[in-house]
Amino acid sequence: MLTVTGAVVVGGAGNTNRTGIITFASGSTLIANSVQLGNSNTTPAAGTIDMTAGGTLQTGVLSVGTAGGTWTPGAGSVVMTANNTLPSSVFSSFNNFRVTAGATTTSQGLTIGGNLVVGNAATLNAAANAALTVNGTTTIGGGTSGTFNITAYNSSPVLKGLVTVNSGAIW
Repeated sequence: MLTVTGAVVVGGAGNTNRTGIITFASGSTLIANSVQLGNSNTTPAAGTIDMTAGGTLQTGVLSVGTAGGTWTPGAGSVVMTANNTLPSSVFSSFNNFRVTAGATTTSQGLTIGGNLVVGNAATLNAAANAALTVNGTTTIGGGTSGTFNITAYNSSPVLKGLVTVNSGAIW
């Protein structure tokens, strides 16, 4: 497990060849206040986050710098821990996606290949008029609270697995 008390920027600055790569191993965990894919400083370089083998990325904020980069959700899990809005590019698919604190708002369609969990005292706000697909189970709340908002939706979300709305949770 690696814990970073500040920001993680995947990709350097000053030369576009200073690319950054984070490759997760099965069972590995990265915890950071924020994670930015690609740099935004002078002459930014792109970044790569690869979760093909699994692992867990726990962060308050996911963002995309001007250099952008490549996101591979693979078999990994992403855990959001603070108020944030997912960027309108790159982070549109996840394997397992959990919101454990604060409110996470999507700004584009979202595909979750595995399971979606919105925990107690957490909120997931789905983007208006954007596709939402969950191939695994969907769990809202852990028994005391949790909110999953789908507003101004132009079609029904596709929730392929078991949907559990626990006591105290709001759908």
